[in-house]
Amino acid sequence: AITAADANHPQAAALLKQAQQSNATSTSNATSTYLHDALPPVQALRAIYAIATEPESPATADMLRNWLQQSAGSYSTWRNAWLTVAVAEYAGIRDLSKLRARVNGTDITSATPMHLKLATGATDSFTAIGNTVYVSGFAEGYLDKEQPEQAIDRGFRVQRRYEQLQPDGTWKPTGTFRVGDIVRVTVNATARRGEANLKYLAIEDRLPAAFEAIDPTLTSQALPAGISEQTYRSWWYFPATISNREFLKDRVRAFSNNLWSDSQLEFSYIARVVRSGRVTAPAAKAELMYRPEFHGLSIPQHFEVEARPQE
Repeated sequence: AITAADANHPQAAALLKQAQQSNATSTSNATSTYLHDALPPVQALRAIYAIATEPESPATADMLRNWLQQSAGSYSTWRNAWLTVAVAEYAGIRDLSKLRARVNGTDITSATPMHLKLATGATDSFTAIGNTVYVSGFAEGYLDKEQPEQAIDRGFRVQRRYEQLQPDGTWKPTGTFRVGDIVRVTVNATARRGEANLKYLAIEDRLPAAFEAIDPTLTSQALPAGISEQTYRSWWYFPATISNREFLKDRVRAFSNNLWSDSQLEFSYIARVVRSGRVTAPAAKAELMYRPEFHGLSIPQHFEVEARPQE
C-alpha cells in the first residue's frame, strides 16, 4: 500500500483502504517471547504506514512513543533495528528545524545542539523548557593500572586455569611453559546477579604473547592427533549453552544468549606455545553485551616461557 501510494499506482487507493481496515481490526496478542520477537517487522510496517498516511496525527506520534517505551530493556540488535528504521522514517518527514528548546537559558535546535565537556566526577544540573530534549554522551579515560591486581566481581566471578598436555595424553595444571607445549585454557564465569535470567553474555580471553590459539574449525589449524577439545557445552542444560565462539589472533571469545543467575558458563580452547620470554596473560573478562556495567575480571597471570632445548 505504501509503495503503491508513493508510485501513484492506480490501485493505491484500494490498497490503502484495505490496509486501513486491516490495521484497525488487527490486534497484537504476544503471549511468549518467541511470538513477541516475531512482531517488530509488523510493528515497523504499521508505523511506516501511519507515518506515510498521517504524519502529523498525534496517534502516529503516540504509536512510536509507546513502541519506544515497550522496547525499553530489550537487548536485541535485530529488534531495535526495526524500531530505528521506523523512527528514522518519522524523523525524515518532520521539519526538525521547527523544534526548539531552551536549556539553562540557551536556545537549542537539532541543527544547533549544546555541547558540554565535564571533568571526571563533575556534576551539573539542567532545566529544559519547550520541546523534549534528548541527551547523549560518551566517556574517555584509562585505568590507573593497565591490569587489576585482584579479580573484579561486578556481577560475574571469572576464573581461568592452564593445563599442559602430558606425554601420556593427560592434562596437568601448570604455570610454567616451554616453546612447543600444547596448553588447554579453561575460563569459568559464574553469574552473581540476583536476576532470574541474564541475556547476551560475552566472555573474552586475551592471549599471552607467547601463545597462539588453535581454531578447530580450520583445517590448517587442526588439533594435534589424539587431542579432543574439552568444551563444556551441555545442550540439555540451556543456561550453560555456548551460542558462538570467535578465534582471533590475540584473543578468544565465547558467547551465550541466556544464563541463569548463580549458574556457570565454562569453555576451553587449545593453544600452542610458540615463543619464549616473560609474558602476561591479561585478565579474562565476562560481561553482558548490552549491560556492560555487569562484568567480571579474572586475576592477570605472569609466565616465564622457556625456549625449546637444542637437540
